[in-house]
Amino acid sequence: MKLPVGTIVVLDRQREDIGEVVDLANSIAAHGLLAPIIVQPFGEGTYKLVAGGRRLAACKSLGHTEIEATLRDDLDEVSETEIELEENLCRTDLTDEEKAWAILKIHRLKVAKYGKATNGGWTIEDTGKSLKMSQCTASGFLSVASRLERIERGEEPPDEALQTALKKSIWEAVKVDNYRKEQAVLQVINSRLDEVQVEKSLQPASEILAEVDKMLWHGDCRELIQRVPTETVHMIYTDSPYGIDIRKAHEKSGLTADLYEDDSVESLAAILRSLCPEMYRVLKPDGFVVFWISFKNMFLLQSEMLKAGFRVGPVPYFWVRPSGICNNVKLWPASCVDIALIFAKGNPHMVVQGTRNWLDTPPLNPNDKDMALERPVELNQEIIRRYTLGLPDELVLDPFAGSGSTLRACLNLHVGGLAFELDTTNYAAARTKLFFHMAGRDQEAYQMLELGYTEAQVAKLNREAMAKIIADGIRAERVSVLPDGSIKQFTA
Repeated sequence: MKLPVGTIVVLDRQREDIGEVVDLANSIAAHGLLAPIIVQPFGEGTYKLVAGGRRLAACKSLGHTEIEATLRDDLDEVSETEIELEENLCRTDLTDEEKAWAILKIHRLKVAKYGKATNGGWTIEDTGKSLKMSQCTASGFLSVASRLERIERGEEPPDEALQTALKKSIWEAVKVDNYRKEQAVLQVINSRLDEVQVEKSLQPASEILAEVDKMLWHGDCRELIQRVPTETVHMIYTDSPYGIDIRKAHEKSGLTADLYEDDSVESLAAILRSLCPEMYRVLKPDGFVVFWISFKNMFLLQSEMLKAGFRVGPVPYFWVRPSGICNNVKLWPASCVDIALIFAKGNPHMVVQGTRNWLDTPPLNPNDKDMALERPVELNQEIIRRYTLGLPDELVLDPFAGSGSTLRACLNLHVGGLAFELDTTNYAAARTKLFFHMAGRDQEAYQMLELGYTEAQVAKLNREAMAKIIADGIRAERVSVLPDGSIKQFTA
């Protein structure tokens, strides 16, 4: 149907600026309007624009008095926003900041409609699927938008670094956002080192952080491993960058890429050329290496390990997951299996023998991940226990710490651990999680500190109040803790 352009009302739009429409206007002049705009009744002979702001502006610039439109009278607020968002996300000139605000809005509308994730309702993963992006990508946009919202409301100071990063890409902004989160937690810890006592051990926090820093080193593994004495490591267990150009593959397949730095095969090859000989040097005369790697680069890893002097095990480990990962969904099926190759130096023997080579440990909940590809502590623990006796003087080395799950597995098994991490954000996340792990505190306490609560407040809260705070994301400045451990929430 055709409608007079003067009857179409443009309200709050996802786009702050519809941008340049000259090229679009020229195309419409030459070929006509190929896709009608979408409107819904607004009252008294007017219509509210749902999608097609640039097409409407282009037609107005051409002097058109009417425009082809599709009338929808069955749309609720969620559907309206979703239609406009899906249309805008297909555009290349929508800024990452505009995407972040729009995704935050649609996520909240969905939660309001279907309920919170804690009650079996709408999740971040659902938002990602509805917008054809991964859970990690959706989570990154939502986290950055939430921080921008807190800055806009005056709850946090302006953040020039975040704004600068956001102009580059959403993932540069995610780095800053993650770094701010971890630093906020560490600031709480460091500001109270002299008074904080840990529940289980009553060990000062300063001593725990000192122990953490002995286990977790910040820097390039190729440089840090040179500080490890020769033949002092009992086992090496690690998960390196995969070298599969995941960002490029996602872009080609039309998906939004997750956060990866240089994930090229050339970068991985350069790392392995330097690292493999050093791993052979530091490993004891009879020792094992378990190395997670992509199927694509198995032979590259085998080649470098053979050059370094290792023997290649004939049987790898397989971790079978209920859902798959695929870098190019247009070409290939999703892989539900990860592979870890086994290498040996000398003539070692497994401590736990006769075990199977496939594992079905459940993956982490997406909301508990700090990285897109993060293995559960339980998985790492199951493999490491097969090669260690559980003695404190045994040392397990992980050259690529990530979120520190290998070190936490070592602590659970009562074996020594040492890990390196180059990325500042990952290092901060791993350091914080290790602190709480060694202090005997759970993940909930970590989340509470992220929301601005002090350890004293966390200690007073009952479990029901803590669960509500985490589920609703209630920040510390919005509640008071009552004597019975419940909370009184202030209205905005």
